[in-house]
Amino acid sequence: MTIQVIEHIESQSLSGGQRADGERVWIVRGTEDPQAAYDAVKAASPTTWLDFVRGTIRIEPLGQDIWRARVEYQPAPRIRWQGEPGDGGAGSELLREWSFSVSTATAHRELAISTQRFGNYTDYGHQIAVDENGKPHGVDYFVPTMKFSEKRRVDASLITEGWVKARADQIATVNNAPFRGFPAGEVLFLGLQGHRTTLESWELEWEFAREKNTTLNLTIDGQQVQVVKKGWEYIWFEYRPDVASGTKKLVLRAAHVNQIYGSSDFSLLFPA
Repeated sequence: MTIQVIEHIESQSLSGGQRADGERVWIVRGTEDPQAAYDAVKAASPTTWLDFVRGTIRIEPLGQDIWRARVEYQPAPRIRWQGEPGDGGAGSELLREWSFSVSTATAHRELAISTQRFGNYTDYGHQIAVDENGKPHGVDYFVPTMKFSEKRRVDASLITEGWVKARADQIATVNNAPFRGFPAGEVLFLGLQGHRTTLESWELEWEFAREKNTTLNLTIDGQQVQVVKKGWEYIWFEYRPDVASGTKKLVLRAAHVNQIYGSSDFSLLFPA
């Protein structure tokens, strides 16, 4: 017997406010099997409706071979990312939630951006807090930090054991291409959480942190050098005595930029 799925005349109800949602109702005929009725409604009902995405499907018997199905629809905010295709999020995507935190963290630096000098001074360049032996001790200072996360609901068929293991291998890597409008090297993947909300969907949450790429204009052995440090790389300096000055002054001999994290393709973080 052919299974028929007909939308009920009282279908397509909506509620407003902060917890806006919707519901559509179908009548299923031609099967005694609740799973077959469920599958028929899932195939017939749209995954998106207005500004909502499909949620829970509930089946209840009305008689022999007749079922009523109530399909919940929940808000699906649409966020538009500005970026290049393939950056893991350019264009419009349906997200349940996007959140961010912008704050400060403490860092240490030995070289200032600029320096003013007064009195009978020794020219240490932009070195900070130089002691009597010529060693710069630097200073702790605040730097801007950013963390952000996003949630979305995805089809359960896309979440496999192999997919989860592959995402675990990407934790503590940085973006190898532009991502969410940030250039390569700035975004660190902190982790992924997921739980199954219905038979047909998972809710996933991705967490990221951002550190800005920088270019330092340094004087190394008397030469002006531009040193590029990507966001999550670590930079440290090597000094030598400035014999010609006749003092214990140290001058910058070398800058070392160390890669701490590997990189990966962040477009693979999202099942498709």
